[in-house]
Amino acid sequence: MTTPHQLLTRRTATAPAAPFVTWYGPDGRVELSTVTFSNAVAKLCGLLDTEIGVAAGEQVQLDLPLHWQLSVWLAATDALGLAVTSGAEGEAAVVATMNPDCDLPGQQVLVPSSPLGLPGPPAPAGVIDQGREAPGQPDLFPATGAAGRIRDSARWLAADETADVCRSIADRIGLSPGGRLGIVDGPADRLLGCYLLPLIMAGSVVLRQDPAADVTSEGITANW
Repeated sequence: MTTPHQLLTRRTATAPAAPFVTWYGPDGRVELSTVTFSNAVAKLCGLLDTEIGVAAGEQVQLDLPLHWQLSVWLAATDALGLAVTSGAEGEAAVVATMNPDCDLPGQQVLVPSSPLGLPGPPAPAGVIDQGREAPGQPDLFPATGAAGRIRDSARWLAADETADVCRSIADRIGLSPGGRLGIVDGPADRLLGCYLLPLIMAGSVVLRQDPAADVTSEGITANW
């Protein structure tokens, strides 16, 4: 089975400059090319694997808004074979949050909310500061051969299910191969759309955290 991380590696080699994740937030628009996205994923993988020591199969809770960092976290946790949820499904080994006052159990990682991923105020004691710790990690992360699990709206999806589920969603919403997916801030079951769906469909995604943002120039071909 070809893992999503292997698909991302291939896309980075063949279409490095092509847009992959575009984000509209309260502070404007940010676009990550495939190679820029892969670089951010590699650095986060290094932080999770080398510095924190998260093991394959452990659970990560994403307490994150519809930010481009959400896509990066989904890609990195999948590459490491971790189980991802956005809700309380048992205690997580790691909690990714942009809230410095977060009180969820688990090793907390403060994710920078800056449009460019720049560090904000220092993280509280005991909280790992992604904005300061991840940039020093290597620009490449080797494929592990693992693939993570993700919790959809009702159940955990095994690694070998995600491609079929994504293709089924694509058929339902009219996303063709190479298409551009639009997502407006909404339910947590859209976690698949922020990374796996555009990757498997060889397309790209526009994340609209600001529902009022004008995206008419983005060439969106399907919305979820």
